[in-house]
Order: sequence, then structure tokens, then C-alpha cells
Amino acid sequence: MEKDNTKLITSFVDGELKDQSEIDYTKNLIDNEKDLSFDYSTQAIIKSIVSEKLKMQPVPDKIKDKIAGKINPSGKFFHHFFRG
Repeated sequence: MEKDNTKLITSFVDGELKDQSEIDYTKNLIDNEKDLSFDYSTQAIIKSIVSEKLKMQPVPDKIKDKIAGKINPSGKFFHHFFRG
């Protein structure tokens, strides 16, 4: 199994492929390559379980401040990204 094809499968599962020829190529790989078909099924199941069990929640301001402080201790550059 080629590494680039594995990345294609991941992009396909994540809905990141926009080019129809790439989508068709990836579907063909999934249909005809046993290892890639297994990889696709595994990733799709995991993505489904994770999206079902984990919900997006806002990041508390305290955490944003801590991250911004570690990136730029002066706090002058990144502050507007987190507080915009």
C-alpha cells in the first residue's frame, strides 16, 4: 500500500477531496485494493464513533490566554486572534 494512497483515503473519509477525478480514483482504489478498502472502512468507522461521542465545545478564555502566552509571552501579537 503506497503512502500517497493512504493519504488519499484519509482525505476522502474527511471529505477533503474536491476534484472529481481524484474522488473517482480513490473510490476505484477502495473498490479494488483490499488493504485500502480495509483502511477506508476502519477510518470511516473511527470517524463516525468519534464524531458521535465527542462534541465541539468553546475553549475557555483562561486556556486561550495560556496558549497565547506560551506562543508570544508579551501577549501583544496573538491576543487579537483569540479575542477577536
